[in-house]
Amino acid sequence: MKDNNKFLFEIDVEAFIEKIELSKKRRPQYYKGKVKLPKKYMSDEFVFDKNNILTNSETGERVIKNSRSVGTPNIKMITGQYFWVGAHPHIRRKIKRDMSEYFYEYFKEMPVVQDNQYPLGVRIDLYDTIRGSDIDNFIFVYRKVIHDVLTAREMKHDPFIRDDSREFIQDIPTRFYEIDDHDRRRLHIEIYSL
Repeated sequence: MKDNNKFLFEIDVEAFIEKIELSKKRRPQYYKGKVKLPKKYMSDEFVFDKNNILTNSETGERVIKNSRSVGTPNIKMITGQYFWVGAHPHIRRKIKRDMSEYFYEYFKEMPVVQDNQYPLGVRIDLYDTIRGSDIDNFIFVYRKVIHDVLTAREMKHDPFIRDDSREFIQDIPTRFYEIDDHDRRRLHIEIYSL
């Protein structure tokens, strides 16, 4: 933060959230219709039933396609790349909602920004190991969620700022600091008046 800016609020998010549990247990998926089957299922022992699902012809049991993961939690890493490349809108909303609830716990003591304190800057310092996704791919998801927490967009709390448009937020620096231990990762967030 520049010396001529007026500091308003800061938080440190130690060992910040980096995964979201989408479900407690994954459902079974089956081989349906005209799909390429693994060689082990290309015999008379396996047939498609009346619902076009691959079954064992002797037992009538459906063949589970995701047998290794069925029943295990479905956990997604939070990455910008995942958001850009085809995350389903429902999954994107769930990740955003869970992250927003997580970050709100850090911001809930922040005072409401007064009209004479605008425009604002929101600085995010990332402390992590050098290994990881590009800073821009990584930080844009966190920045979006943090701004939405500040504006209470799609949340049930009162807003801390009026809006996150250019009129109200005009400085969004991000800085990366390398550390040796990923378990000591943290985000340092500063909100200041320009």
